[in-house]
Amino acid sequence: TNTISRLVRNLHEGSIFSLCVLKNGNVVTGGGKDGRILYLDGSLNPTGEGAQIEDHFGGIRTVSEGRGSQLLIGTTRNCILVGDIEMGFCPAMLGHTEEVWGLASHPTLPQFATAGHDRLLQMWDSLSHSVVWSKDIG
Repeated sequence: TNTISRLVRNLHEGSIFSLCVLKNGNVVTGGGKDGRILYLDGSLNPTGEGAQIEDHFGGIRTVSEGRGSQLLIGTTRNCILVGDIEMGFCPAMLGHTEEVWGLASHPTLPQFATAGHDRLLQMWDSLSHSVVWSKDIG
């Protein structure tokens, strides 16, 4: 009904660019400039869990759930990071020439798709770190 039912303040410094609802009902938020990933429970209460992305990767633009506890993070500097809050995040892909605006993981295969401002839609194999296919959608 387009009405605000709950307001949570002061999670991030500045805007929140991405919300990801996990399969278990919890929520992950990705702040833009502050580079922080924060976990909330299903009632939007902070759990105290989170991670900081290194500045040189850029701000967080999008967050997607991967296999198990893995998250895929697209940044403002064309990086895709893979990891979790316990082990940290490391770059998996540096393939687009412009900002990555979309990121989605395959539900059963070790693959994910990216879409960028460079008009490319790419399917990636997360095991071999290679492009399965690429399509210019411009």
